[in-house]
Amino acid sequence: MCSEVKEKLVLISLRIPKQMYNELENLVARGLFPSRSEAIRTAIRNLLLKEREQANQYTEEEGKLVVGR
Repeated sequence: MCSEVKEKLVLISLRIPKQMYNELENLVARGLFPSRSEAIRTAIRNLLLKEREQANQYTEEEGKLVVGR
């Protein structure tokens, strides 16, 4: 997370399958993310961006069904 941006963070609790947890830990161990929290924030950010893009595409198509939705 950018140190210049001072965002209020909220704590959430979630349950995930053990295999998913192990894979997440592996990503952190390999240095791809500095922490589990950052990996999860990145995943959520990517999901939100994808959904926003698809919603915008749907709006631009004036209500037509968009492939992949």
